[in-house]
Amino acid sequence: MRLLLILAAALASALPAAPSGVRRAGAAQAGGKATTHAGVVAAQTPCDLWVYVLDPDPQGVNVRSGPGKQFDAVAKLPHDDYSLMVHVTGASGQWVRVSEAERMESGDNVFKGAGWVYAPGLATQTKSYAGRDPEEPRVKLYKEPSKRSAVVLRLPNEIEVALTGCKGRWARVRHKNVEAWLDPDSQCHSTLTTCS
Repeated sequence: MRLLLILAAALASALPAAPSGVRRAGAAQAGGKATTHAGVVAAQTPCDLWVYVLDPDPQGVNVRSGPGKQFDAVAKLPHDDYSLMVHVTGASGQWVRVSEAERMESGDNVFKGAGWVYAPGLATQTKSYAGRDPEEPRVKLYKEPSKRSAVVLRLPNEIEVALTGCKGRWARVRHKNVEAWLDPDSQCHSTLTTCS
């Protein structure tokens, strides 16, 4: 028992001190860190994709200081009838970290900074121009974020899918009751164009 206490003390002194009010997580997490409301470090997956605001709330979408409703709202994305693009840079559970938002038509920036938004309030559309019939289900949704993964569902072009998470440039999306991965080349974040 004494040996365990000595080892624990040696390990604790070798680690850098945590900032005031933050508890150290028990293990390293891949993909970055996000501090939770209680100060515990949560896993965060890095992402890099653009989506648009789906949430129809006329009051706008809250941007929070952390990944959860328990965090303070630090900004609000205005309600803009599906014409507000958002840059997603990370994910933790069903919350995504955003770095900016701009209006599609004018390019005006309405948010720049760091904050968290509930992912299902955001969306993208499917995109495929491999065939002549736009209604033919050519866009593949995968079980995992890899084109080597099993195909879970095929959708036609320009079908709206809600965001539920992300990894790199892959979007985890929901269509009806199916949740799966949409590859970067099959995403269209504009509701004003066909992304061709």
